[in-house]
Amino acid sequence: MKAYRKLAAQWHPDQYNGNDKQNAEKMFIDIAAAKEVLTDPGLLSVVKLIALFQNIVTSMTHLQVNACYFARVKLESITVD
Repeated sequence: MKAYRKLAAQWHPDQYNGNDKQNAEKMFIDIAAAKEVLTDPGLLSVVKLIALFQNIVTSMTHLQVNACYFARVKLESITVD
């Protein structure tokens, strides 16, 4: 919650010191939306579940690539006489 308050103060459109007030407003809205997700147990569990599936898919992709590499190495090592 401390990080949220710090970012919200930094990007608040009324307190933003930069030239791009529209970007500050968009960032402020995104920060508020992220806070809503992180403080709602139901939404947070959905986000964690999505992250878990992404990790599983990434791991499976790496396993497939490694399996293809080792299969190719194995095939290249076989000599036909």
